[in-house]
Amino acid sequence: MKSLSLRIAMLLLALSLVTFLTTGAFAAGSAHKGTFKISDPVQVAGNPLPAGEYLIKWDGDGPDVQATITLDGKVMATVPAKVVELPQKSTSSTAEVQNGASGNGTLSQIQFSGQRYALEFTGASSASVTR
Repeated sequence: MKSLSLRIAMLLLALSLVTFLTTGAFAAGSAHKGTFKISDPVQVAGNPLPAGEYLIKWDGDGPDVQATITLDGKVMATVPAKVVELPQKSTSSTAEVQNGASGNGTLSQIQFSGQRYALEFTGASSASVTR
């Protein structure tokens, strides 16, 4: 009888462990991050971004996400973005900038090296900066 109880306890422990690991894998898979570089000041969703190398993070696979953009550990902007599928993997990390009539640049899309997705922000792109 003890042997049967021990087997049942071990089976329940194994099932709990599998469930825990599977849930953790799915949660870890939904957090994304990447880097991009801009050489001139731009804006994204009305937030100014000076030239520099940025880290961008977002949770979820989209299409609609909230992206947090940081520079040297300081949060510069948290903005809505859309995850879009690319026809093929990007060969480099690219920040696409739309230039307005006043000459001010607006960040419109970020592609990530080796990935088949990009983040799009409000507005169309007309120029790119490759890192």
